[in-house]
Amino acid sequence: VFAQLVYVAAASAAKSRVLASVSHDLRQPLGALALYLDLFKDRNDQSAAFEWRRHVDRMDMCVQAMEGNLARLLEIGRLQSDNHCVPVRNVDVEGLLTRLQSVYALQASTSKIALSFPPVPLECRWAISSDTRMFEVLSNLLHNALKFTQQRHGAGGGDVSVRALTVDAGIEIRISDNGPGIAEADQEKIFEEYVQVANSGRDHRKGYGLGLAVVRQIIDSLPGHDVRVTSTLGSGAWFSVILP
Repeated sequence: VFAQLVYVAAASAAKSRVLASVSHDLRQPLGALALYLDLFKDRNDQSAAFEWRRHVDRMDMCVQAMEGNLARLLEIGRLQSDNHCVPVRNVDVEGLLTRLQSVYALQASTSKIALSFPPVPLECRWAISSDTRMFEVLSNLLHNALKFTQQRHGAGGGDVSVRALTVDAGIEIRISDNGPGIAEADQEKIFEEYVQVANSGRDHRKGYGLGLAVVRQIIDSLPGHDVRVTSTLGSGAWFSVILP
């Protein structure tokens, strides 16, 4: 009976983590979608049809991101229970970063953050990974970079970049910012569930501390992948995702 109670308690905790993590990942594309819809409400100029079409395309990408997060409800339990490896295939890195830029460009502009995506070098164009899983990983990391950079710089001066470059292990996608940075003692803790070094009061309006835990879980399920953080407190941070 005791063993069964332990099992039920663990299953209940896992279910709560799944629901909280999906809620966390749905907030950004849903928020971006709302911002794009506000643009439509505020504009009646028929000559802006081309600009409207561009916003519709970005809204579609936001919806796709939400669909991907909901689909994870069917798989994340299996990832947690048996370390199931996610199937991989050739992934267009340039296309992946283009989607990411479309979802986050408006948020960065609204927050007066300079968000840059340098051109992807030819040798970094293709990786062996999971397109949907990598979008989730990069989306979490970019969301954090924008959020903390805005918290530090407020009305201006924030700078975030997403670039692809070659490393010995394969391809590195680096998301760097000039936000508050992360103390060396906290750099391993941030990948643990419910850890928020800047939210000791557990204010759920600031999230649940699941974003980077989800990133670590996804990376561990992808063969040959890794995630690293380099930061000095007060001098920004960069997160590197390594893909074969």
